[in-house]
Amino acid sequence: MNCRPVNPPEPRSALALLGDTENVFVREGQLSEKVGSKIRCNVCERRRLLTPGSFGWCRTRLHRERKLLTLIYGAVSSLAANPIEKKPFYHFHPGTSALPAGSWSCATTCAQITDGSMLIGIS
Repeated sequence: MNCRPVNPPEPRSALALLGDTENVFVREGQLSEKVGSKIRCNVCERRRLLTPGSFGWCRTRLHRERKLLTLIYGAVSSLAANPIEKKPFYHFHPGTSALPAGSWSCATTCAQITDGSMLIGIS
């Protein structure tokens, strides 16, 4: 017995999926500069130069139609209440809580990231 559907859907690329103009997470990004037909993404220190149709290092930025798009606008990947002493600004209102929020992206392999050494095991 064959378990495959009679008319399987055609495979679609990531760019085809982004064609939906109603996607709430896709917005024109900030922190970019145009360099000829390319766009330089200035979100992180990598300053990646994107050709049309290519993604940034974090895979959350896309160069499409001479614009840098963010694909994760408003998407929260983590949200937690932590003691303020756990954060770099521990001296600000000791004994209270902080509410850190995170979004989807790489953010773990760069030396400038506060917790990067803990996440990827760099000593």
